[in-house]
Amino acid sequence: MRKDDPIRRQYAILAFCLGLLLLLIIILTIQSALTGKGGFPTPFAIGFLLFYLLGGIYSVNALRRVHKRTEERRQRALAGDPSLLANPQPIPDEQALSLPTTLTLRLNMKFLFAIMGFMFLIVIITFLAVFFILLNSHLVLRNGTGRHMISSQELLIPLGIALVILIVFFLLLIFFYKFLFERVFKQEITIDEQGLTTKYYGRTTSLRWREARCFDIWGGKTQRMFPMELLGENNVVRWQFPNRYRFFYPFTPTLPYEAYRKKVDAMQQVIMAKTGLPLYDLRDKKMIWW
Repeated sequence: MRKDDPIRRQYAILAFCLGLLLLLIIILTIQSALTGKGGFPTPFAIGFLLFYLLGGIYSVNALRRVHKRTEERRQRALAGDPSLLANPQPIPDEQALSLPTTLTLRLNMKFLFAIMGFMFLIVIITFLAVFFILLNSHLVLRNGTGRHMISSQELLIPLGIALVILIVFFLLLIFFYKFLFERVFKQEITIDEQGLTTKYYGRTTSLRWREARCFDIWGGKTQRMFPMELLGENNVVRWQFPNRYRFFYPFTPTLPYEAYRKKVDAMQQVIMAKTGLPLYDLRDKKMIWW
């Protein structure tokens, strides 16, 4: 993987998230051991975080294996293997797109609100289930003067405070994700007479036409999006575009989808005409889970 490859930032973001989950698990475990309080919700929280940690580790390893398989095919494409040529091939045409042109993918707020709303619904259902369990369990509080039965009215105040905290947390999470996605995941592709420049995973990379060595579609078997790359001797320009409009896709073009797709297709024609390179298909031909 090249030094300026934007995919490096993808790995860095995943490593940061996994490290954060691991840190939270360690903190909760130490807190539980020191206080001797291992009751709800500590075991539930640790199990919840551990589930996401293991899922994240699996995802990173699967992604690494996809990149390894793609790199093997990439070397074959650089050697001119005709079996990897995309079918059909775009028709090279320098006039297919007026230059310069910039195409942008921005955060799909509908997707964000749908995902966060679903997560919030699960939390609310869990919260209500815990509330009714506690309400019917006749909790007894031991203090210096004896035993005191906790009433439902006494439970409402702390649970209400917890609910408010959850709502505030989710609102902050929405703003955080919007900021993160706009800063890191917003994608821009600029094509002009000199070459191609993209902003991908928050990193801007450029490649001149005469430096290009390979033009390809890469990644796993998916119909949701097409990751593409223009490879040079020492650097690589990456971008992706949605194959078709779907509500559950984190990004949406700033143009109407059909107009955006036409420009993407025209951009491929211009790239092939400017570089003289064919389009290779380096994707997995079947779904590989590991």
